[in-house]
Amino acid sequence: MAAGFALTGLSGGNAVMMTISNVLKGCGVGMAGSMALGMVGDTITYGKLKSGIDTVGMGNAGISATQKIGLGLGQAVFGWGLTAAGMDGTPDAQGIAQPESVTAAINFMYGWLPAVMAGVMFILFLLF
Repeated sequence: MAAGFALTGLSGGNAVMMTISNVLKGCGVGMAGSMALGMVGDTITYGKLKSGIDTVGMGNAGISATQKIGLGLGQAVFGWGLTAAGMDGTPDAQGIAQPESVTAAINFMYGWLPAVMAGVMFILFLLF
């Protein structure tokens, strides 16, 4: 997943490299997503065996809430980044191009920021 995001940042708009990077990202995100949901079920089962208390509803509600919060924060960060870069929707409606800083911010947030975050997650997983 991290390699796919880094390749996206390096692609420079090359369609073949973007396709390869999207395949790598899809494989990485797919494996991580399928593992995450399986780990929730395993954790709930382990808790039931350990304590005798069945927390299926609470466990699934917790993971659902954190996914929604994470998706909302991810979109908010993207919006904040565009605002900080000087994005203005008015010129787009008039057919005027956005400043170069907006294009650079989009490229950073689409390719490099996820690569950095995947690298940080990798290091945290190694530590714990």
